Amino acid sequence: MDLCHEKSSITKRVINDNNFTYINLLKILKEITKERFDKKISALDIGCGTGTISLYLAEKGNSVTGIDISKKAIKIARENAKRLHLENVTFFNEDIQSFNFNQKFDLVICSEVLEHLSHDIKVLKKIRKLMKKDGHLLISVPSTNAPLYRWGLAKTFDKKVGHIRRYNLDSLMKTLIKLNFKIIKTEKSEGLLRNSLFIFDFLGKIIRFIRGPLVNLFTFFDRIFINLLGESQIFIVLKCQ
Repeated sequence: MDLCHEKSSITKRVINDNNFTYINLLKILKEITKERFDKKISALDIGCGTGTISLYLAEKGNSVTGIDISKKAIKIARENAKRLHLENVTFFNEDIQSFNFNQKFDLVICSEVLEHLSHDIKVLKKIRKLMKKDGHLLISVPSTNAPLYRWGLAKTFDKKVGHIRRYNLDSLMKTLIKLNFKIIKTEKSEGLLRNSLFIFDFLGKIIRFIRGPLVNLFTFFDRIFINLLGESQIFIVLKCQ
Protein backbone atom coordinates (compact mmCIF):
# COMPACT_ATOMS: atom_id res chain seq x y z
CA MET A 1 0.00 0.00 0.00
CA ASP A 2 3.03 2.30 0.24
CA LEU A 3 2.84 2.50 -3.57
CA CYS A 4 -0.27 4.66 -3.26
CA HIS A 5 1.71 7.17 -1.18
CA GLU A 6 4.96 7.28 -3.15
CA LYS A 7 4.31 10.92 -4.08
CA SER A 8 2.88 11.95 -0.69
CA SER A 9 4.70 14.67 1.21
CA ILE A 10 4.56 16.75 4.39
CA THR A 11 1.75 19.30 4.42
CA LYS A 12 2.06 22.94 5.48
CA ARG A 13 -1.56 23.45 6.50
CA VAL A 14 -4.86 21.71 7.19
CA ILE A 15 -7.19 21.59 4.18
CA ASN A 16 -10.12 24.00 3.98
CA ASP A 17 -13.74 23.20 3.16
CA ASN A 18 -13.23 24.14 -0.49
CA ASN A 19 -10.45 21.61 -1.12
CA PHE A 20 -11.16 20.07 -4.54
CA THR A 21 -10.05 16.52 -3.75
CA TYR A 22 -12.11 16.23 -0.57
CA ILE A 23 -14.94 18.70 -1.15
CA ASN A 24 -17.67 16.04 -1.46
CA LEU A 25 -16.57 14.15 1.64
CA LEU A 26 -16.15 17.34 3.70
CA LYS A 27 -19.64 18.52 2.75
CA ILE A 28 -21.19 15.37 4.21
CA LEU A 29 -18.80 15.30 7.15
CA LYS A 30 -19.78 18.84 8.10
CA GLU A 31 -23.46 17.91 7.92
CA ILE A 32 -22.92 15.00 10.32
CA THR A 33 -20.90 16.93 12.89
CA LYS A 34 -23.09 20.04 12.74
CA GLU A 35 -26.50 18.39 12.81
CA ARG A 36 -25.85 15.44 15.13
CA PHE A 37 -23.16 16.49 17.61
CA ASP A 38 -23.37 19.53 19.90
CA LYS A 39 -19.90 19.04 21.38
CA LYS A 40 -16.42 17.90 20.45
CA ILE A 41 -16.38 14.26 19.41
CA SER A 42 -14.17 11.21 19.24
CA ALA A 43 -13.53 10.05 15.68
CA LEU A 44 -11.88 7.04 14.07
CA ASP A 45 -10.49 7.55 10.56
CA ILE A 46 -9.97 4.14 8.94
CA GLY A 47 -7.55 4.22 6.02
CA CYS A 48 -6.45 7.70 7.05
CA GLY A 49 -3.51 7.85 4.62
CA THR A 50 -1.29 10.82 5.43
CA GLY A 51 -3.93 12.14 7.84
CA THR A 52 -5.71 14.73 5.72
CA ILE A 53 -9.20 14.21 7.19
CA SER A 54 -7.90 13.29 10.65
CA LEU A 55 -5.99 16.57 10.86
CA TYR A 56 -9.03 18.49 9.58
CA LEU A 57 -11.15 17.10 12.42
CA ALA A 58 -8.40 17.49 15.02
CA GLU A 59 -7.89 21.16 14.17
CA LYS A 60 -11.53 21.70 15.12
CA GLY A 61 -10.84 20.34 18.60
CA ASN A 62 -12.05 16.77 18.16
CA SER A 63 -10.18 13.73 19.50
CA VAL A 64 -9.09 11.70 16.48
CA THR A 65 -7.53 8.30 15.90
CA GLY A 66 -6.20 7.51 12.43
CA ILE A 67 -5.26 4.05 11.21
CA ASP A 68 -3.64 2.97 7.96
CA ILE A 69 -1.80 -0.09 6.65
CA SER A 70 0.87 2.02 4.94
CA LYS A 71 3.98 2.65 7.05
CA LYS A 72 5.00 5.59 4.87
CA ALA A 73 1.57 7.22 5.11
CA ILE A 74 1.49 6.95 8.90
CA LYS A 75 5.03 8.31 9.21
CA ILE A 76 3.99 11.36 7.17
CA ALA A 77 0.72 11.70 9.12
CA ARG A 78 2.63 11.82 12.41
CA GLU A 79 5.07 14.38 11.04
CA ASN A 80 2.13 16.44 9.77
CA ALA A 81 0.48 16.42 13.20
CA LYS A 82 3.74 17.45 14.86
CA ARG A 83 4.38 20.24 12.36
CA LEU A 84 0.82 21.55 12.81
CA HIS A 85 1.03 21.26 16.63
CA LEU A 86 -2.02 19.01 16.85
CA GLU A 87 -1.74 16.82 19.95
CA ASN A 88 -5.34 15.52 19.92
CA VAL A 89 -4.74 13.12 17.02
CA THR A 90 -3.01 9.73 17.17
CA PHE A 91 -1.94 7.59 14.23
CA PHE A 92 -1.41 3.82 14.10
CA ASN A 93 0.23 1.76 11.37
CA GLU A 94 -2.15 -1.19 11.58
CA ASP A 95 -4.63 -3.25 9.58
CA ILE A 96 -8.25 -2.61 10.57
CA GLN A 97 -8.96 -6.30 9.96
CA SER A 98 -6.70 -7.33 12.86
CA PHE A 99 -6.17 -4.23 15.03
CA ASN A 100 -7.95 -4.17 18.40
CA PHE A 101 -9.29 -0.93 19.89
CA ASN A 102 -9.98 -0.26 23.56
CA GLN A 103 -12.54 2.49 23.01
CA LYS A 104 -15.71 3.35 21.11
CA PHE A 105 -16.22 6.38 18.88
CA ASP A 106 -18.87 8.99 18.14
CA LEU A 107 -17.91 8.96 14.47
CA VAL A 108 -16.17 6.41 12.26
CA ILE A 109 -14.99 7.36 8.78
CA CYS A 110 -14.32 4.55 6.30
CA SER A 111 -13.67 6.37 3.03
CA GLU A 112 -12.42 4.44 0.00
CA VAL A 113 -11.39 1.45 2.12
CA LEU A 114 -13.93 -1.39 1.88
CA GLU A 115 -13.17 -2.01 -1.80
CA HIS A 116 -9.59 -2.93 -0.83
CA LEU A 117 -10.53 -5.50 1.85
CA SER A 118 -10.95 -9.23 1.36
CA HIS A 119 -13.40 -9.44 4.27
CA ASP A 120 -15.44 -6.25 3.96
CA ILE A 121 -18.49 -7.67 5.77
CA LYS A 122 -16.35 -8.79 8.69
CA VAL A 123 -14.85 -5.32 8.95
CA LEU A 124 -18.29 -3.69 8.85
CA LYS A 125 -19.36 -5.88 11.77
CA LYS A 126 -16.22 -4.85 13.64
CA ILE A 127 -16.86 -1.17 12.91
CA ARG A 128 -20.36 -1.44 14.31
CA LYS A 129 -18.92 -2.66 17.62
CA LEU A 130 -16.58 0.35 17.68
CA MET A 131 -19.45 2.85 17.47
CA LYS A 132 -21.06 4.45 20.50
CA LYS A 133 -24.79 4.02 21.00
CA ASP A 134 -25.65 7.15 19.02
CA GLY A 135 -22.50 7.04 16.90
CA HIS A 136 -22.37 7.50 13.15
CA LEU A 137 -20.48 5.89 10.32
CA LEU A 138 -19.54 7.60 7.06
CA ILE A 139 -18.71 5.27 4.18
CA SER A 140 -17.59 6.06 0.65
CA VAL A 141 -16.93 3.43 -2.02
CA PRO A 142 -16.47 3.32 -5.82
CA SER A 143 -19.66 2.62 -7.75
CA THR A 144 -20.34 -0.08 -10.35
CA ASN A 145 -22.42 2.59 -12.07
CA ALA A 146 -19.36 4.69 -12.91
CA PRO A 147 -19.37 5.49 -16.64
CA LEU A 148 -15.65 4.76 -17.04
CA TYR A 149 -16.11 1.43 -15.26
CA ARG A 150 -19.10 0.45 -17.38
CA TRP A 151 -17.16 1.38 -20.52
CA GLY A 152 -14.21 -0.79 -19.46
CA LEU A 153 -11.85 2.17 -19.02
CA ALA A 154 -11.24 1.85 -15.28
CA LYS A 155 -9.71 -1.65 -15.18
CA THR A 156 -6.10 -0.46 -15.17
CA PHE A 157 -6.82 2.07 -12.44
CA ASP A 158 -8.70 -0.43 -10.26
CA LYS A 159 -5.85 -2.92 -10.52
CA LYS A 160 -3.21 -0.28 -9.83
CA VAL A 161 -4.83 0.99 -6.62
CA GLY A 162 -5.86 -2.45 -5.39
CA HIS A 163 -9.63 -2.42 -5.84
CA ILE A 164 -11.00 -5.91 -5.17
CA ARG A 165 -14.56 -4.86 -5.96
CA ARG A 166 -16.93 -1.97 -6.61
CA TYR A 167 -20.36 -1.51 -5.07
CA ASN A 168 -23.95 -1.14 -6.21
CA LEU A 169 -25.89 1.27 -3.98
CA ASP A 170 -29.03 -0.85 -3.60
CA SER A 171 -27.21 -4.10 -2.77
CA LEU A 172 -24.86 -2.31 -0.37
CA MET A 173 -27.80 -0.74 1.44
CA LYS A 174 -29.46 -4.14 1.84
CA THR A 175 -26.23 -5.56 3.26
CA LEU A 176 -25.88 -2.71 5.75
CA ILE A 177 -29.49 -3.06 6.90
CA LYS A 178 -28.92 -6.79 7.50
CA LEU A 179 -25.93 -5.83 9.66
CA ASN A 180 -28.35 -3.76 11.77
CA PHE A 181 -27.28 -0.33 10.60
CA LYS A 182 -29.82 2.43 10.12
CA ILE A 183 -29.30 4.36 6.91
CA ILE A 184 -29.41 8.12 7.52
CA LYS A 185 -28.33 9.44 4.15
CA THR A 186 -27.08 8.26 0.76
CA GLU A 187 -25.51 10.39 -1.92
CA LYS A 188 -24.32 9.66 -5.44
CA SER A 189 -21.14 11.60 -6.09
CA GLU A 190 -18.35 12.21 -8.61
CA GLY A 191 -19.46 12.34 -12.22
CA LEU A 192 -17.52 11.50 -15.36
CA LEU A 193 -15.81 14.90 -15.43
CA ARG A 194 -14.32 14.65 -11.94
CA ASN A 195 -13.67 10.91 -12.01
CA SER A 196 -11.60 11.23 -15.18
CA LEU A 197 -9.09 13.39 -13.30
CA PHE A 198 -8.49 10.61 -10.78
CA ILE A 199 -8.60 7.69 -13.20
CA PHE A 200 -6.24 9.02 -15.88
CA ASP A 201 -2.77 10.16 -14.81
CA PHE A 202 -2.36 12.58 -17.70
CA LEU A 203 -5.52 14.44 -16.62
CA GLY A 204 -4.71 14.28 -12.92
CA LYS A 205 -2.14 17.03 -13.34
CA ILE A 206 -5.02 19.46 -13.82
CA ILE A 207 -6.20 19.03 -10.21
CA ARG A 208 -3.51 21.30 -8.77
CA PHE A 209 -4.91 24.21 -10.80
CA ILE A 210 -8.54 23.78 -9.65
CA ARG A 211 -8.74 26.24 -6.78
CA GLY A 212 -10.91 29.04 -5.45
CA PRO A 213 -14.04 29.74 -7.57
CA LEU A 214 -13.00 27.03 -10.04
CA VAL A 215 -13.76 24.35 -7.44
CA ASN A 216 -17.45 25.24 -7.21
CA LEU A 217 -17.71 25.78 -10.97
CA PHE A 218 -16.15 22.39 -11.69
CA THR A 219 -18.38 20.74 -9.06
CA PHE A 220 -21.49 22.31 -10.62
CA PHE A 221 -20.75 20.91 -14.08
CA ASP A 222 -19.72 17.54 -12.63
CA ARG A 223 -23.13 17.25 -10.94
CA ILE A 224 -24.70 17.53 -14.40
CA PHE A 225 -22.63 14.55 -15.56
CA ILE A 226 -23.86 12.54 -12.57
CA ASN A 227 -27.46 13.20 -13.58
CA LEU A 228 -26.75 12.32 -17.22
CA LEU A 229 -24.39 9.33 -16.99
CA GLY A 230 -24.32 8.14 -13.40
CA GLU A 231 -22.13 8.38 -10.33
CA SER A 232 -18.60 7.07 -9.79
CA GLN A 233 -18.71 7.24 -6.00
CA ILE A 234 -21.26 6.41 -3.31
CA PHE A 235 -21.54 7.99 0.14
CA ILE A 236 -23.62 6.45 2.93
CA VAL A 237 -24.16 7.83 6.44
CA LEU A 238 -25.23 5.21 8.98
CA LYS A 239 -26.21 4.82 12.60
CA CYS A 240 -26.47 1.77 14.85
CA GLN A 241 -30.02 0.49 15.30
